[in-house]
Amino acid sequence: MAADRALRFQRRGTVVMAIVLIALLAFGTTTQTWLTVDLPQDAVQTPSLNVAGSDAATPVTAFALVSLAGAFAVSIAGRIGRWLVAALLLVAGVGIAVVSLQVIRDPTAAAAVWLALAGRSWGRTRRYDKNPQATDPARESAHGGEIDSWDRLTHGEDPTR
Repeated sequence: MAADRALRFQRRGTVVMAIVLIALLAFGTTTQTWLTVDLPQDAVQTPSLNVAGSDAATPVTAFALVSLAGAFAVSIAGRIGRWLVAALLLVAGVGIAVVSLQVIRDPTAAAAVWLALAGRSWGRTRRYDKNPQATDPARESAHGGEIDSWDRLTHGEDPTR
């Protein structure tokens, strides 16, 4: 009887279904509110902000999807593939736990880490430069200077003078 029970928990279908359920549970938690932010109530009454798990801990969503894909991959993988998927699932599980604990430990830094990492690759916009004469040659040639004329109007220059 104990041998049958042990064999049942070793079946491929049981293991795959357990991985799918755990991945869906992790993914499902990201749709719920993880943080509630109470803003200062000065002159204007502002409602509290509810931050979903997908915003507070974006990597949890990604790790949950990786786990879900791993469950399907392990169902068709051979011996070596199962070891690779097991390693991938271990990394995803540890990632979910670490990111979730970071949000619990310091909720204010949860979305800031993502911004700091993603923002490193962003270019700089020239839209709000104080020097309106610093124009992009590609923009000027592509539009015959129309954009720059509008920019000069925006800065208060009179085109009729």
